[in-house]
Amino acid sequence: MPPAADAGLIGGIVATVPWADLQSAPGSQLPTGNAIDQAISVAKAFNAAHPATPIYVKVRIIAGIGAPMWAKTLDGFRPVKVTNTASGQSGTVGPFWTAAYAAAYADLQAKLAVRYDAEPLVRDVTVSQCMTVFAEPFQRDEDFTGFYAQGYTVAADQACLRQQIDAHRIWKHTHQSLSFNPYRPWQLDQSGGISQSLMSEDFVLQEMRYCRTALGALCTLENNSIRFSFIGMQSAAAQAAPQARQYAVMYRAIASMGPAITFQTAGPRTVGNLPATVRWAVSLGANSVEIGQMYDAAQMQTDNAALLANPTGTG
Repeated sequence: MPPAADAGLIGGIVATVPWADLQSAPGSQLPTGNAIDQAISVAKAFNAAHPATPIYVKVRIIAGIGAPMWAKTLDGFRPVKVTNTASGQSGTVGPFWTAAYAAAYADLQAKLAVRYDAEPLVRDVTVSQCMTVFAEPFQRDEDFTGFYAQGYTVAADQACLRQQIDAHRIWKHTHQSLSFNPYRPWQLDQSGGISQSLMSEDFVLQEMRYCRTALGALCTLENNSIRFSFIGMQSAAAQAAPQARQYAVMYRAIASMGPAITFQTAGPRTVGNLPATVRWAVSLGANSVEIGQMYDAAQMQTDNAALLANPTGTG
């Protein structure tokens, strides 16, 4: 429950829930009282006490390391331990690119939509079938050797990144957010080893357009990495590094494609000037910015109002 002092400063809360907490067995029904239900109850109670400044819920489903073991072992797959190189967070991941895994993920989405698509307090659900550690499916910062040994290919990965969007067509009223990053898959080299390489930004932009084609105005374009240093990425000097250039291209594309748009800031140690970063997101047309720390109350109230005032694309 957000403290009463936060009324008007924030517009929502995030329910982060591992897939394993929602389906203990293949095809099982969602348990009542799960983290999503709890977040809705929190929002209802907060809104009853603060009707002029209500909050809403974003649902972040953690597949990848948060998937149930039965999904991680589909078709006899041996779960692969991965460790994110930036955060050090680790866990095991299953065959996210396979048809069996995709069918299981689609079943989850169907059950979630039945339960929550008509719930007005649930405003957004993440697209996360192809994620590993974080709900950022285009991020490939872990060693993929164990995946290659069990049938992974870059082509299958790319097919997964598109197919996961189709699994969210079942939702008819709720925004579906897909987090984009420059795509750096692990590819086989001539010696039989694997190495990470940065692919053209065209692939990511293509998937942005497909998301809007498949899900229409409900497709929310997302990035979970914004920080103060990114504000200067429009300069020629900043874009000399290929990945920095791709981030700049990606942010321009998100702004040009219009709402709905959502961001998450980098962590407190790397975000830099948080208020300036949020204002930059507002200028790109963002409808929400997920933050990891509070800042000046007056500025937060102004920024929250600006985010709520940006067009959502759905009327």
